[in-house]
Amino acid sequence: VRNECLSLLLLLTASNADIQTIVTVQGFIETIFAILEEEDLASGGKVARDLLLCLINVVGNPTCQKYLRETGGASSIVAA
Repeated sequence: VRNECLSLLLLLTASNADIQTIVTVQGFIETIFAILEEEDLASGGKVARDLLLCLINVVGNPTCQKYLRETGGASSIVAA
């Protein structure tokens, strides 16, 4: 179920700025990094790729960038 939800979020965050903002405020960045820690990144699986693509979708949004800067969420990106 998690992987199907991730595929849906990838599609939704690809072009919808409102969805990008909503998922960012709801802690999506932290969730991305929590799941990435569980995944085997060396094998380059679909889940890891989709998570990174979702991250790219979200951090490209100026509103999300501002939110991440103001809340310290950018530290999780830098720490990774």
